[in-house]
Formats: sequence, structure tokens, C-alpha cells
Amino acid sequence: MQKYAFEGQAIIDIISVMISSGISWTDINRMVKEERKANNPLANLIYAINFEKNIVSLMLDAVDETDENNLQIDDKFVDNFDQVMRVDIDLSISAQLNIKKYFEIRKKSHQKEVKTKDAATVAIKQAEKTAARDYEKLKQNKIRSVARKIFWFEKFIWFITSENYLVIGGRNAQ
Repeated sequence: MQKYAFEGQAIIDIISVMISSGISWTDINRMVKEERKANNPLANLIYAINFEKNIVSLMLDAVDETDENNLQIDDKFVDNFDQVMRVDIDLSISAQLNIKKYFEIRKKSHQKEVKTKDAATVAIKQAEKTAARDYEKLKQNKIRSVARKIFWFEKFIWFITSENYLVIGGRNAQ
């Protein structure tokens, strides 16, 4: 976006002069369309103008080939990557302030992304610990149930009295 600072400032200045000189919104839109047909590079950058919000939307290259810090995009992801991005520019402030605003937004979103990734990592580790703990409990319960020996009298009807005597019925429990 920094490489379009000059063009952005020129568009802000031109549209501001047009508005301040009293040209109607429809005439400004018509002039932009005529300049697009005449292949004016500034007019070709303009995507839309919203006069109510005092915003101009520009279509800018998302990739700067001259930037050495640029991300290298793998060829298999190029189809999913937008080569052009839409940027809304406020006409009431300069291009540099618009750039600063976008960089602040980018910085905040990057910080949120980092925090989200950290929180997700912590949540995944906690879920893995909980799952491992639950698995161990389940495993211990199975071991306990298998470890109990079945007594000979359990195939009959039986119970233990309050005085701790074993009473066995004469018939099978089956």
C-alpha cells in the first residue's frame, strides 16, 4: 500500500477539489468513468466512490514484487490468493494517515492472530491432557472389573445378612 501513497494522495486531492468546487456527485462519477475509458491510471485504480461516507475504494496490487520482505507464495496456493485487494480510503485525511490506519489495523489483527494461535495451542494441550486422564480412568475401571474373582456361590441366589452371614438359595440364579 505504501507504493501507492502518491497515487492515493493524488486521488484524494482531485476528488476533494471537485467536491469543494461544487461539482455534483453524479458528474464526478461520470468524469471517473470517462477517464477510465481514456485509460487514465488514477481513474483505473478507483473501484467505487461513496460520497455519503466520504470514502473512495481503490483496487490495488496485493503483492509488491520489489519488496524483499515479501512472502513467497507456493504455486499450488496462487489460485486461492487475491492478486488485487480493495482498499477504502478516507477523503478527509491524507494518504499517509490512511496508510498508517491500515498498518495499525494490520498490526492489531496480527496480534489477535498470535493470541488466538497461542490460546488454541493451550486449549489443545489441555484437551489432550483431559482425554489422557479420562482414558486412564476408564482403563483403571476396566482393570478393576476384570481383576475381581467370581466366587463359587455366585451362580446361586445369595445375599449377606446384617449379621454378616452368607445365605445361599438352593436354585441356580440362571
